[in-house]
Amino acid sequence: MTAFGRDSSGKSLRCAIRLMDRDLELRRLAPSADYAWYSSKRRLLGWGVAACIRTDRTAAARWASRSMRLLNCMKVEGEVGLCAPIVFGSIPFDAALPGRLILPKFGLLDHGDGRIVQFSCTSGKGFEPVPWRGTASRELPDMPPVEAASVKGDYRWWMSCAETILELIESGKLQKLVLAREVELTTAAPWTAGILFLKLATRYPDSYSYCIRLSGSEWFVGSIPELLVSRFGSRACSRPLAGTVPINGDGAGFQVSIEHLLSSQKLRREHSVTVDAIFRRMARLAREVTSSGPSALALETVAHLVSSIDCQLAGDPPNVLDLVSYLHPTPAVGGIPAELAGAVIKRLEVSPRREYAGPVGWMDRNGDGEWTLGLRSAHIKGTKVAVRAGAGFVAGSDAGEEWEEVEAKLKAIPAVVAPEE
Repeated sequence: MTAFGRDSSGKSLRCAIRLMDRDLELRRLAPSADYAWYSSKRRLLGWGVAACIRTDRTAAARWASRSMRLLNCMKVEGEVGLCAPIVFGSIPFDAALPGRLILPKFGLLDHGDGRIVQFSCTSGKGFEPVPWRGTASRELPDMPPVEAASVKGDYRWWMSCAETILELIESGKLQKLVLAREVELTTAAPWTAGILFLKLATRYPDSYSYCIRLSGSEWFVGSIPELLVSRFGSRACSRPLAGTVPINGDGAGFQVSIEHLLSSQKLRREHSVTVDAIFRRMARLAREVTSSGPSALALETVAHLVSSIDCQLAGDPPNVLDLVSYLHPTPAVGGIPAELAGAVIKRLEVSPRREYAGPVGWMDRNGDGEWTLGLRSAHIKGTKVAVRAGAGFVAGSDAGEEWEEVEAKLKAIPAVVAPEE
C-alpha cells in the first residue's frame, strides 16, 4: 500500500486541477484510458497509477478510511472547489481475494453539467497534462470475431448443483442462492478493452459502464443497470435487480415475457428477498428510507424486475466505500444467509468468480461516488475472454428455466461485439 499522500517512491503527491474546454470529446480518449466509467451522472477516465490501496474485506473500514485519507491529504492546486481527485476500484466477489483502489496519475471528469475537469496527481510541481492518445474517428471499429467457446459448467453439472441448492432451500438452511457459470471465448485477435467499453456504453446508455485495467494485459469490462449504492452528500440510493426472464423476440413474444415477469410469484419472491435485505440494512443508517417498485426493465436478451431504494443518511454520513462494504454481497449476487451462500457458491461453481459480481466504481474526496456490480462483464487477457452469468434459486425455482435465463444473459457481450449486418 502506498503511504498517504506519497507515490511509490515515497515522494509527496500533489494534485493539480483545472477546468477543460467543453468541446473535449471523452469518447475519443476512452480507448486509451486505463480506467473508465460512464453513468448518467458522471463520465470518468483515468491513466496510470499514482497510488494503490489493496482492499481486504476483513478490514473494510480501514481501507475505506485509507482511501479518504489518501484523497484528502494531498496538497491540491487549482480549482480546489471541485471533487477531483478520485479513486477507481474493483473488488472481487470472494472476500479472500484482495482488490485494488487506484488513484490515477491523470484523470478527466465530465460532471454532466458542461464542466470537464482534468487532474494530475504527481510528485512534481504544477499541472501536468493528460498524456492521452485519442482515436481519429468517432466510429467504433469491429471487434475481432469469436473463434471458439469453451463451456465451464455444462447442463448436467447445472442440474446437479440445482438439486443440491433446492434441497438446502427446502430444508430451511438457505432462502436464496445465486449460481453462476462461465464461458471462455477465444478470439481471432485480442480485444481492445476500451473499444468494448464504448460499445457497451453506447448500446446501454442508461447503464453503469466500466473498464478497469487489472494488470498489464488483463482487463475487466462490463455494463449493467444495477446500482449497488451511490452517495451524494447525505443521499444514498440503491437500484437492485432480481428476477429475470429471457425475452422471446419482438411483438407478442416480448409482451408475453414481460407479463410473465410481472405476474410470476416465484420471480416476485426472488426480487422481494433482495430488496428487503438491502432496505433493512440501509434503514439502520438512515433518517428516512423509501422504496419504489418493482417494475420491468427490458434489455436486449432479458428483462429484469427492478426497484429503487432511496435514503437520507443520518448524522455524519458514511462515505460511499463504507456503504459498499456494508451492503455487499447483496442477495442479488450471493444469497441468504450470506455466509452459508458464499460457502456453497465456492464449493459448487467450477471457476472462481474473481471480479465478477463484485463491486466496481469510484469515490471522490468528498466521499461521494457510484458503485455497481461486476455483472454483464468480461475478463479479457490476450485472445481469451471469460464471460459469466448467474441465476437466483428460491423456493419454487425450476432448474431448467434458470439455465435458460443464464443462457440468455451469456449472449449479452457477444451480441455487442458482433459486427452489424
